Amino acid sequence: MEAIKRIGTKSLSLLRILLGGLFVYAGVAKLMDVPAFQAQLQNFGLGDGSLAHITAHYLPCIEIICGLALMLRRLSLGAWTLYVSMLVMFEGGLVYAWWSGYAGSCGCFGKFFGGASVQMALVRNLVLFGI
Repeated sequence: MEAIKRIGTKSLSLLRILLGGLFVYAGVAKLMDVPAFQAQLQNFGLGDGSLAHITAHYLPCIEIICGLALMLRRLSLGAWTLYVSMLVMFEGGLVYAWWSGYAGSCGCFGKFFGGASVQMALVRNLVLFGI
């Protein structure tokens, strides 16, 4: 029984590290080309520029902080709450883009991870919710 509990704990730790790493990667990828991320946000319909500008600069930093908190197991409840909140926000943005007929890539991981379509990003985020 104790061995099963240890395996479950190690699996959760690995999952936490992988998800945290994914968020760190996404944030760093966006920070590597903030103007491109800002343009992507404007393509999604996020305002005329000022909201997209602010979001393009601060959202990647929040993603990195959340990812590091998950990976380092610091403020665990807060990190998980932020993780879920950001996924809800991302999913809402993707649904809006899909509903408004946007056919470009999602830009979720900057230019380094290929451009998934909005539909694929919706499915990926649902999988991340499930995890």
